Amino acid sequence: MRKSLLPCILFGLVIIAAGCKTAPADKTPDPIPMENTEELSGKPQTIQATDESATAQKQDTAEQPYTASAKITDISLMIEQADASFVSKQHKGQGKMFVTMLAKYQGALKVQDFQEAFFASPADVWSLDAANAKGLIEIDKTDKLLLLKHLSAGEGEGAAALGKWFASITLAGQKPFEKELNVTGIGGQTVKVTTDKAVKGRTAKKSVPLIVPVAKAENEQQALAMPVIHSVSRDADTIEIIFSINDPRVKNAYFYFDVPGEEYYRDSGSMIDATGKPVNGCRSFSTDGKKCQYVLRRDSSNRSWFGKATRCFLVVSDVNRVASPWEERHRSVSAASRITK
Repeated sequence: MRKSLLPCILFGLVIIAAGCKTAPADKTPDPIPMENTEELSGKPQTIQATDESATAQKQDTAEQPYTASAKITDISLMIEQADASFVSKQHKGQGKMFVTMLAKYQGALKVQDFQEAFFASPADVWSLDAANAKGLIEIDKTDKLLLLKHLSAGEGEGAAALGKWFASITLAGQKPFEKELNVTGIGGQTVKVTTDKAVKGRTAKKSVPLIVPVAKAENEQQALAMPVIHSVSRDADTIEIIFSINDPRVKNAYFYFDVPGEEYYRDSGSMIDATGKPVNGCRSFSTDGKKCQYVLRRDSSNRSWFGKATRCFLVVSDVNRVASPWEERHRSVSAASRITK
């Protein structure tokens, strides 16, 4: 029995040992090698860093201030005597004297490019920003001009000072464009400057030369006489205007037409060419008070607004703007006249 039992016992031990080797493996995964861990963990870290970088770039772009693409290259001004009906969109008072600033520019300019402006004459100061300049800004894309229109000058009926002016205009994201202007009287004339007598304890004070509606003192020059529109009539293809100008200092004239729904007045074009001859529908022109005739005909240049115009204004200037387009400095604008059908 002992001899036969021993082989059985040995055989049983072998079977048990073999069963231990073929037992199922543990379900817990083996540890991942260190280099694999870094490789896998590195991927999500890289994505997160990229997202944070993109977000930072977006924030930097959003925080960058807007810069206008256009550039101011020059500044000039025009002194205007204007009837209340012409400036009623900007002013409701009794003032008749105004200043319009004109800035030449290069590039493409939008109204929102304007940031601020500062103008100082010997008698007045104007400070404008994007808010209080609304209704005063006009952009002439044809002649590349930024206009700040009809700034009220002086008190009462108004007065515009002559002499040294300072002008500054700033576009968005740019440094101010600044210029000192020497503003002379009508036709380039100088106006006499008087000196008040010294009072005890005070130094003598020089008077400021002025352009006014009606001159009453030595230091004042009268603005160009207001032109007069006597009658306006129209038919399907023409608008006829009878007018008169009584001031020999006038060198040119033109009409503005008011078209409902349009922000700016329509310009008829100069009635006098560079040689002084009547053109653009002007049949006769005189500055001695005689009645003259102007006829505007419907054509391709005015067809879009010809039948819509309801009012017109006559503008006279001390400079022929055809011969010297950048030299117009003084003008007067008549009262509105209705265009009857």
